[in-house]
Amino acid sequence: MIRQIRKLPALLLTLLTFFCISGKSQDIDYFAIFDHLDPGKVPTGILYDKAFPLSDVLLFDGSDSTVTLANDQWELMYNELVRAHFDATSIPTFSALDEIFTGFKENQKAPVCMVNMDYNKIKLNAFDDHLLEFRDNQLYDVPHPSEPPYETNRLFTV
Repeated sequence: MIRQIRKLPALLLTLLTFFCISGKSQDIDYFAIFDHLDPGKVPTGILYDKAFPLSDVLLFDGSDSTVTLANDQWELMYNELVRAHFDATSIPTFSALDEIFTGFKENQKAPVCMVNMDYNKIKLNAFDDHLLEFRDNQLYDVPHPSEPPYETNRLFTV
């Protein structure tokens, strides 16, 4: 299941690469692909695919197999969450958190950072089952889809 879910960003990147190589478009902006999606249809307000995910967020679901993150991995994952938010002002940036952490360190306190939240990803069947459309280098909502195009996952990490 995890391998299948990881394929979606690769699929989107492959589509972008194809369009660039084939000359159909020279200026495809990965982040702009999501501009036409209705944020109100994303239940959590976080569409993880929007962040061009590089971390293994699916491994951090709060299960017994969850591993502890190194500081740079935690920062990568957190920054991806900030970029994945449709309303980026509702979550502090890592640099804002870093200022808070510096204050803790100056007062000889050790901050404990934890993320426990739900996020959405585009379902693997979203295009095959016509739950979303990809046209003109953009993703679009489909009117009255047979099921939601997004799945909800949990992210839990310390």
